[in-house]
Formats: sequence, C-alpha cells, structure tokens
Amino acid sequence: MFSPRICFNMKKFILLITLSLILILSAFQVPDPSALLSSLGYQFSENYTKKTITLPNEFDMVYNNYNRIQKEAGYNLSLYRGKKCIMYTYELHNHPFGRCNANIIVYKGEIIGGDISSVSLDGFMVPLM
Repeated sequence: MFSPRICFNMKKFILLITLSLILILSAFQVPDPSALLSSLGYQFSENYTKKTITLPNEFDMVYNNYNRIQKEAGYNLSLYRGKKCIMYTYELHNHPFGRCNANIIVYKGEIIGGDISSVSLDGFMVPLM
C-alpha cells in the first residue's frame, strides 16, 4: 500500500507535530502556587487572594530589601521591573511561628518570587524556600 519510505516519513512527521504541540502547550501552563506551598510542606486555606501588581521601574529601599529576600530563595525581582504580575496570598495553618501568609508572585506563568510573612505588627518576613 505505502512504501516503507513514506511510512517512515509519516512517522517522523507525526512525531514532529506531537513534540511541537507539547512545547506549545507547556509554554502556556500557569504555575500552581498552591502546589509550590504543598511541596514545601505547608497547609493552607483553599481561599486565597489574587491581585495584579506592577513592580516599580526603580526600586526604593523597601523593594531593594524585599529583593534581597527574594535572592536568598533564588529569585530576582529586578529582572521584572515595570512588569505587571499577579500576587497570590494564602493563609498558612501550620507555620511554627503562628499565623502567617504566603505571598507568591507570578509573571507570564512563571513564579518569580514570594515570601512567608507573619501577620502580627512586630512580625517577620522570610523567603519562600
């Protein structure tokens, strides 16, 4: 019916299309911040807040200090200056120091930063990892 050469080329074509689709779809995957928190061993409320934030073009002292915390976890917000991002905030239930929130910052489907912070006035802020 078909020659072996045509069948081989057809298989290569189908493989190429399949791999292309996988690459395209993986580019549109949105990270699941809750999966990150679960992988870090946190228990959290299923209710969370989601808001759009814009990182400033120029970092002041507050953002420079916050970015220093990000760098401890392997992130660097200075690469995203002026960009609109999404911040997810989860209430953690099992942090050893009591009531805390986890904030996770996402840009174009990639987690680019975040923190764990105490909700008390004299609280703390630490990197996600």
